[in-house]
Amino acid sequence: MARLLTPLLAAASLVPLKAGTFSNNFDTDPVTPGTVLVDGSAKWVDSGGGAGYISITDAQNSLNGLMTVPDFDNGDLVGGFTATFKLAIKDGTGNPADGFSFNWASDLPTAAGSVSEEGGGSGLSVCWDIYDNGGGEAPSIDVKVGGTTVAQHKMTKAEIMTTGFGSNGFADVRIKYQAGLLDVDYKGLSVFASLPAGVPPQAAAAFGFGARTGSENANQWIDDVNITTVPPTVPTVTTFRSNAKGFIVSLVDAPNAAVDQTTVTATVDGVAAAGTATKTGDTTSFQFTNPNLYTAGSTHNVVLTYKYGSPATTATTPLSFTVGAYTSLPTTAALAPGVIDTSKKGFLWRVHEVDDGGVALANTLSRTEQQLSGLLGDNVADPAAFAGADGPSTAPNPSTAPISYTVSNVINFTDSGADTGSMPGDTAFPGIPGLNGSNDSIAGEVVTAIQFPAEGIYRLVVNSDDGFRTTMGKNPRDPSNPVLGFFEGGRGPADSPFDVYIPAAGMYPMRTIWEEGRRWRSARNLLAIAGWLTPPVERSG
Repeated sequence: MARLLTPLLAAASLVPLKAGTFSNNFDTDPVTPGTVLVDGSAKWVDSGGGAGYISITDAQNSLNGLMTVPDFDNGDLVGGFTATFKLAIKDGTGNPADGFSFNWASDLPTAAGSVSEEGGGSGLSVCWDIYDNGGGEAPSIDVKVGGTTVAQHKMTKAEIMTTGFGSNGFADVRIKYQAGLLDVDYKGLSVFASLPAGVPPQAAAAFGFGARTGSENANQWIDDVNITTVPPTVPTVTTFRSNAKGFIVSLVDAPNAAVDQTTVTATVDGVAAAGTATKTGDTTSFQFTNPNLYTAGSTHNVVLTYKYGSPATTATTPLSFTVGAYTSLPTTAALAPGVIDTSKKGFLWRVHEVDDGGVALANTLSRTEQQLSGLLGDNVADPAAFAGADGPSTAPNPSTAPISYTVSNVINFTDSGADTGSMPGDTAFPGIPGLNGSNDSIAGEVVTAIQFPAEGIYRLVVNSDDGFRTTMGKNPRDPSNPVLGFFEGGRGPADSPFDVYIPAAGMYPMRTIWEEGRRWRSARNLLAIAGWLTPPVERSG
């Protein structure tokens, strides 16, 4: 028996089956003894009567504050946690700003300016963004993983602020992260439940509470922080992606808790899902393909069941997804086989620039179409400027017509002289700057055909500055073609992703128009950079 016990004990010592705890009501100063670390504007405040709290920012402009709870698990691997605390975001200027974040990461920055309302580190951030910068992104509570937003819950200013809430303007917060799933409660209401965040176990991780103010401000305080960590004893949900054709979910083994892929099953809305489970290394993936299309906007409940470890333990994981918007193309949108010479890959780029006399044309798609139709005056685009194309163009004929280029590489243009937006390797716009030296009042068009290898949902992305519109149809310039994605108006370089359902493999013509009012500008069509096929698996190319 002794020889059997020894290896079991050795294995168990690799994963300490214990929870770490941190608890502080801040009635006494936690900073001086080093219980917590503060930076920037963060400080302990004695509120009198033997009580206190941590002010991350007071209601003053241009502050950055951070309170850090250092690792209290002796560097051990942590699989999740439950954190509760009281949060005040109150008072301040007429449009209080900017917000607060709760963070958990092994590489959490220690400088206040690096952890604001946007979060910090490569782990998990829950962000209270209270100030709308003009893009409609706030007020909201956002979940970020490694700085990338994975979920957002929009709120009104009154809902996210705690001014006048309760007896002292503090609201209860509960954040639970375990087995890859996240719960967030705020003001006694569930904001997120069983959200697949996919943050892997963290070693030597710290917890950070950050906040910022700018030209507007607010009091952003915390109190009564309680955190309990748990070791990674169960598999972690690391991926859950879905679209109108189904879903894929991935589980990563925990130490001594390997998933048996032969036991993985799922139901969708209470009906067994005929999916497929595979395992590579420590990752088990289950893919389900819906034989039909789910309706855009519909919500579906998934229950994943599997066994892990030895002796086997059965786990049941509830998940849900809401189908995003997508455009469904008819089979008639595809070209007949052989119409396209597939040995000649590339794009047709047409461009028109107006000499606007210093008053830029409006950022509207109707203006773009009019300009490409030669209705807004002579074209001053430079035919000799062809950096992003295969060669020069010729003078416009008639003088109001666009000029054309062949681009056999990619559409990834900018006039900034450096990489801009989300795809590196920018080149200059063919035809720009114009003969008048200007970079404004431009309309461009990209025409190509995309070969889709199979039926399924595909995601396309256009990064543009300013507006764009992408359509598909057998005749690419047919105004009745389905619109896949668009942005109307002016903006800096930004991605616009959109999904399209392709009913069958084939070659589908595509047209993207783009306009620039006043620089900066970039137009880039990331064709099938992220395409979800059937089943929805990422592809590149």
